[in-house]
This record gives sequence, structure tokens and C-alpha cells, in this order.
Amino acid sequence: MGSTVPLTMRGRLTPASVMACVVPMPGAVADRALAERLCDFCLERLAYFKAPGWVLFVESLPTTGTQKVQKTQIFPPGEDPRRRPGVVDVRARKKRG
Repeated sequence: MGSTVPLTMRGRLTPASVMACVVPMPGAVADRALAERLCDFCLERLAYFKAPGWVLFVESLPTTGTQKVQKTQIFPPGEDPRRRPGVVDVRARKKRG
């Protein structure tokens, strides 16, 4: 991965409330398979509730002059990012078995 930032969805907090906004490395294919591998990677290494339920591949992330990601600038106020074109829903991979 190039860059990744986790976002918590506003509203009711559920185990699938995290969206990962990912800037893929050059040459990587940003598709469902990559999103699923990213989710699986997170589920193996992070607490269940920290793994993403949605993955959105983006070209870049807005940053400050000190290269900190400006999470509030990724989506316009009031927009539901889960409705963005290209969002991959990986919540099914988070089923506890």
C-alpha cells in the first residue's frame, strides 16, 4: 500500500464502522481482491473492531504542510462516504465464526 487512513463512520458505531481510504502503490490493481487482502491483513493483526468494513481506493489524501492526513477534508460535510463510487464493502469478511 502507498498510504492508508482509517475513518470511523458517523452515527451508530458498529464493528464494521471503519472505512480505509487507500492510496495504492504504483502498479497495484485497486480492485475487490486487493480490498479483501487488506481486510484479511488487518483482521490477522488488529482488534476485530479496528479492521475496515469498507475500503475506498483514492488517488491521493489531503495533507497538511507537515504531511499529516486531513481526515476532515477527504469527504465533504454531510456526505456518506459509503455511497461513493468504487467503495468496496468487505463487512462479510468480518463475520465472527
